[in-house]
Amino acid sequence: MSDSLSFIRMEYIAGGGLDEIQDLIGPMHEEGARFFMEQMCDVMGFLHKQGMCHRDLKPQNIMLDNLCNIKVADFGFLSVERIAKHKTYMGTRVYMAPEMARVAKDRTQEYYDGRKVDVFSMGLTLMNLTLDYRVMDYPSPEEPLYRYIVSKEYNKFWQEVKRKLAY
Repeated sequence: MSDSLSFIRMEYIAGGGLDEIQDLIGPMHEEGARFFMEQMCDVMGFLHKQGMCHRDLKPQNIMLDNLCNIKVADFGFLSVERIAKHKTYMGTRVYMAPEMARVAKDRTQEYYDGRKVDVFSMGLTLMNLTLDYRVMDYPSPEEPLYRYIVSKEYNKFWQEVKRKLAY
């Protein structure tokens, strides 16, 4: 950096985004989804151990190099050190955890843990990859899938997913 010129150096990611790959190949088989999710678990485990959480994980922010290794991008909502003390509403609605969505509706909502928000987003990303279907439009009490997750009625959750896929 000089007095008159600032710049950002970025790595070129030859493979594009995971969303672009999904658009080309459609739903992934279990082995392919596992390949990417194992890498995501490693990356997010590392970040969480460093006291960081991403808070906007989605296929568009998961880039692939020329060997199909993932690179997580867009750290605009990254949080450092206050990993379990969040009250901010941010991220992409369709990949948002219920506790983060509650913050938008109820400012008295307790803090949420950014690590859990990241894990929830990873789960929705995995479902998106394997089903080629966005499971929830928005995590709100009006959304049946949201209600089933919050109330821990997982059998009803999966029944609703199957019902939606049958259309």
